[in-house]
Amino acid sequence: MNLIQPSQALLGFRPLFAKETRKWWGTNRWWVQALLWLVLLNGVLAMTLFVLPGLTTPEGEAVMSDTPFEAGMQVFFGLSAMALAIGVAILTQDEIIGEKEAGTAAWVLSKPISRSAFILSKVTAHAISVTVLMILLPVTGAYILFTFSGAGEVLLINYVIAAALILLHTLFYLMLTLMMGVLATSRGIVLGVSLGFFLIGQLVAGFLPVLDFVTPWLLPNIAVGVGLGGIVPEWTFLPVLASLGWILVFLFITIRQFKRTEL
Repeated sequence: MNLIQPSQALLGFRPLFAKETRKWWGTNRWWVQALLWLVLLNGVLAMTLFVLPGLTTPEGEAVMSDTPFEAGMQVFFGLSAMALAIGVAILTQDEIIGEKEAGTAAWVLSKPISRSAFILSKVTAHAISVTVLMILLPVTGAYILFTFSGAGEVLLINYVIAAALILLHTLFYLMLTLMMGVLATSRGIVLGVSLGFFLIGQLVAGFLPVLDFVTPWLLPNIAVGVGLGGIVPEWTFLPVLASLGWILVFLFITIRQFKRTEL
């Protein structure tokens, strides 16, 4: 009787995933990152909701032209998109290229481990940790601040959708950075491409509709509008599907190119 041999694509995934997860949760990295993003994102939001509304100019005019609720949504989701895209690029720029240069990757792959599992373990472990520490914690903290500030009614379903859009935006740049870690030959190129793509988006988003629909550039703007209680635009599925598609394309390229890389 012939037995079907199990796929070798995920050979060694479990120990590699445990190793990558320990980088976040087995060191002080988890609480440092949790504290950093809570203080940064929720701290700025707290100032917007509780401090800035009471400030006036020397002429007696209010510092903020928007209501605290509107300003808070714009600040939180706008700042989150920018800070998290930059943050994941900086945090993961060295994940693959560093192991290639140090010889760690070659040593690990000398064991009965597949190259696909090597990449997938990194992608999965980082995606989960980033989601929990850099997205879920600040988003939960922000919801509590909005609720207790009384600045306005937060529609939970809208808030969840807005947070999901920021998560997708962040994961796009996470996968882009990991892919560049395989394709590039220096950390400068890895970081330059990842941050460069984000900065270009800040300049041209809204002015080139064709690119807006096939990139994640407009996701933060959509998130702000949805968080304020607006209706999700019908065309939102285009940049969402495009971002998901690019993440899968980046993953495919990363695995394929890493299989061809000499270590």
